[in-house]
Amino acid sequence: AIALSQGAWADGGYTEIRANWQVGVEGEAWQLVERFRPRFTVELAERWALFSELEVALSQGRNQLAEIERVVQGSELGPILESVGYQWPQEENDFLKISRAQDYLEVARLYVDWYHPSFDFRVGRQSIYWGSAAFLNPTDPFPEFLIAEPWRPRRGLNAGRVSIPIGEDSDLMVVLGGNDTFTHFR
Repeated sequence: AIALSQGAWADGGYTEIRANWQVGVEGEAWQLVERFRPRFTVELAERWALFSELEVALSQGRNQLAEIERVVQGSELGPILESVGYQWPQEENDFLKISRAQDYLEVARLYVDWYHPSFDFRVGRQSIYWGSAAFLNPTDPFPEFLIAEPWRPRRGLNAGRVSIPIGEDSDLMVVLGGNDTFTHFR
């Protein structure tokens, strides 16, 4: 993988090209992922800032959904699905595996920060990490399963969060996060 950061085109971010080759697998053994993720910060007023991070990502080669389709089609379930007329989804651009802009373009982060002398308040689509683990963190109230691509950045979470400093090196953090349709909150 190649990663470049702090380019002149934005406040930060990175460009990544990742090539993988899997040994001993059926189907496509190779995968190429290109990711461009610029970050922008705008100071709106004293103690107010707007942060955004876009992601443009494409992937060629091995596709997890296509591999699931291949395995199911080759099993006893394949003829059953075919007999009931099930059609597997097909992408308009088969090589790039895209049909619409949402397949390669995402607003990964977009939030406003307010820096009060006693606390910090952030609202919008943001990154929330509680603890760390290789694949699944049991202490994370907003888990994301990255088993197929553990290197992929976590998706943003629509949330409001307040950070209150406690002493020199600790914070109390209160978070209210919801899904993309704002129907479930934690």
